[in-house]
Amino acid sequence: MNRRLLGDSYMYNSLHSGDAGDCVASLPICKALGEVNFLVDDRPVTKSILAPHRFNSIKPLIESQPYITKFDRHRGEHIDYDFSTFREGGLEYGKNLMELQANWVKVPVTDDPWMELEPDHAFDGAIIINRSPRHNNPWFPWEKLIDHFEKDIVFVGLREEHEALQRFTGRTLRYHPTSDLLQVGRMIAASKLFIGNQSCALNIAIALGKRFVCECSLAAADVIYKRPDSFYVPDGMIENLVVEGYEPFN
Repeated sequence: MNRRLLGDSYMYNSLHSGDAGDCVASLPICKALGEVNFLVDDRPVTKSILAPHRFNSIKPLIESQPYITKFDRHRGEHIDYDFSTFREGGLEYGKNLMELQANWVKVPVTDDPWMELEPDHAFDGAIIINRSPRHNNPWFPWEKLIDHFEKDIVFVGLREEHEALQRFTGRTLRYHPTSDLLQVGRMIAASKLFIGNQSCALNIAIALGKRFVCECSLAAADVIYKRPDSFYVPDGMIENLVVEGYEPFN
């Protein structure tokens, strides 16, 4: 492999082209490798990661991790680990995005949290929520959860996502705009619970090891991690969700 020696270790070049959530789910593999240049390029089957608004949104988050040397556009460098083609291996039922990518590049990883961020203490104890347009589930109890945790809820994500969830639930939700995913991650790091669908924000919560409630897709449940503080909701039922300062949610 064409690797550059860094002291007693090697720096690898990885390539990705996926959605932001796919990139976050590939980070434990990068962490296992030690030192990685995280290079990106477009492929026809995914949204353009080189589009300025997407590139500039995810770059600060990826580069915040100590095992990432840089996040940059691929300019013809030799690639040691190509995540960009992992979906060619198929979407094996029961495997999460991290496992699918690890199996594709043949690097063993664990389910342990792989991301550390300095919490944004302005959101200490908040309930952070996000819902993107994909992977929605009509049985997920959004209204009940919002009513239960109302006083601490803060929505992150795109303004149109915020407006769509307000219309869908008939509730008014506090909204905090962010300029990039690092800001989103720091808010989630300070929170006591994350609630959301299968989005990049959920993958960040998983990466941080936060307690979360997931609106599970009935078509592509690829975010299942075996952790005690994870609540996956395919059928609208949530049991024994206990959050400090609130009565148990059932």
